Amino acid sequence: MTEKLADTRSGFPTAYCGTKPIHSVYDPKKEAERYTASLSVKDGTRYFILLEPGLGYCIEYLRYQFPGVRILAVHCSSFFAGTGSPDAEWEPEEPVSLQKWLEREIPDSEAVRVQIIEWKPSAAAYGTVYRDVLAETAEFLRRAAANSRTAEYFGPRWLRNVDKNFRGITRFLRINPGTAPIIITGAGPGLEDSLDLIKRASDNRNAFILAAASSVPALLGRDITPDLIISTDGGNWAHAHLFETIRYTCRSKRQIPLAAPLSAALPSQYMATPILVLGDGTAWQNSILDLSGIPRLSLPQRGTVTASALDLALFLTSGTLYAAGMDLESRDLRSHARPYSLDSIVTSGVNRLDPAYSRFFDRSVREKAGNSFGIYAAWFKEYLRSFPRKIYSLGTIHRDLRGNVPGASAVNGKGAFPQFIPAETAQDGREGLPKLLEGLYSRNRLQDAAIRELGEFAGIPGEPGTIDSILRRIREILS
Repeated sequence: MTEKLADTRSGFPTAYCGTKPIHSVYDPKKEAERYTASLSVKDGTRYFILLEPGLGYCIEYLRYQFPGVRILAVHCSSFFAGTGSPDAEWEPEEPVSLQKWLEREIPDSEAVRVQIIEWKPSAAAYGTVYRDVLAETAEFLRRAAANSRTAEYFGPRWLRNVDKNFRGITRFLRINPGTAPIIITGAGPGLEDSLDLIKRASDNRNAFILAAASSVPALLGRDITPDLIISTDGGNWAHAHLFETIRYTCRSKRQIPLAAPLSAALPSQYMATPILVLGDGTAWQNSILDLSGIPRLSLPQRGTVTASALDLALFLTSGTLYAAGMDLESRDLRSHARPYSLDSIVTSGVNRLDPAYSRFFDRSVREKAGNSFGIYAAWFKEYLRSFPRKIYSLGTIHRDLRGNVPGASAVNGKGAFPQFIPAETAQDGREGLPKLLEGLYSRNRLQDAAIRELGEFAGIPGEPGTIDSILRRIREILS
């Protein structure tokens, strides 16, 4: 479509997309003022996402009516980029996708404080393009809100993990990217189909193996040793996925490096393992890592370890990526590759009235009903569009991803592996989380955003000025 500007009687220009006006042909500023005055805005809103605001006349009125709210403009056409002075804007010629841009601009913890504002004339003018932008924005907010609810529910447990790991971990890593192909392994049942191929690539050192912790038992069961394990789960069950690695270390006297955020649940035996700390970009974690001198690789917050593994792999190499075990769905009764750490828990205490098959069936039904796989598949589908011919699948992959991820029957190419570098760290603040946070606050190094995040984790509305109650609650959680 062709956009153009046109004069109006008020002296302020309007704009057309084809033959359809984006603003009033008489007085576009007055139209914008009336529209913003009619809006119903939720209390506590901190972000507005404006969908194609055209020349942005409504932005000045939004600033006047809602001071302090951050205004993000999302354009359907690059024609309107640079108009209206929003706090940030995205247009179709941006080098990053809309999803990645939104992730950069809005923390998951703020998802419930975002309001989408539609400019209806743009919806009529841009049709399908506008609807696609709206759908992408809504999908981002749904996923971010789910991540935020997870953070709120697991917040106390994650705070305990951070305190334990911050005190206990003794060996940290930096990493220099390489050029070799990387095989990313998830624990989907399709991993079993590609284990022979992965073993050949590993034995020949054709590819670097980056394994989600839940996939490690299946790899070690076929005598495949990953080069790096990633674990992001903060829940109690996450320990089980790492126990097989501990047994491997005892047998082989070899430690496999681990990539994990400080909030991950790690067995105490892992405190001496070389760890690449993954920063989640939150203000409070950035503050404590900066003070302590612990190196980190910042990755976006994700709801699944496989997505974090993909982000990590894209940093670790300029070479090709291969994904295995990314089914994101059950195969009959099997939801994971075998052996799987939690299967022994499912089968514990089975009897003729409560057989193992019934339990596996019930687990499969619950996973399908929860639709978490569907949410992740939708995210992967959108994300992978940005990397054509970069990522290939080994074995089966979710049906919605097959158009974006071509299959491969071999791992091609060679190159330099990523290099692990031991890191020296300061001991300042390693005495524990509450004391460290007190020190940061007293030095004015704890931002308002960090206080709000900590409040959410501690179950307290974290507005500036409530730091004392947040610290008291954190001490209770850690006691």
